[in-house]
Amino acid sequence: MYRDNLASVRVTDGTEALEGIDALSYICKRLNVAMQNYLHLLKSEDQRPLYEVQLFIEIQKLLIRQARYLGTLRSILELIQRDLKDDVEREPYWEIVASQITSAEAKYIFYCCLVSEKDDRLRQLLHVSNLITHRIRYTNLSTTHRELYNRIHGVEIKKVKISLILPHDKKTMRLLRKQIKASAKADS
Repeated sequence: MYRDNLASVRVTDGTEALEGIDALSYICKRLNVAMQNYLHLLKSEDQRPLYEVQLFIEIQKLLIRQARYLGTLRSILELIQRDLKDDVEREPYWEIVASQITSAEAKYIFYCCLVSEKDDRLRQLLHVSNLITHRIRYTNLSTTHRELYNRIHGVEIKKVKISLILPHDKKTMRLLRKQIKASAKADS
């Protein structure tokens, strides 16, 4: 049912109708493009509140709240919360739900929660289940938006540091980098 409701999400980009994950991705991209116009406000701490106001306005203008989709997600989380006795029992089910949420969905859900009412049950369940922190940390959301979410809702969403897996140890990598630099200098 959750996947069916996601698939039924539709938006029009002016020329074609987008559905499902593509629709949510398009909505988030539109928000990102709109916020580019306000980046200058982040250069000064005095103007940061203006940026935040514009972010809230743009989210509410551009992110069409998909009630069936979000309601189904809330119902699933509510069912897990209500019918399982403790977090130890709930954890595997929350992980299953988290594993099904794509990056585009996570961003969409994040922005919906950012501007939601104080007593919004979906946001509360996303916090209790750690779903919002688990899925959002792997997305490319701006640090500014993450910090704002933390300040408003008290939930810190850290970015995951990428650890590269390399074919050589650190010492060998330093030597290789030196060789590459020397080769580049010799070529120029």
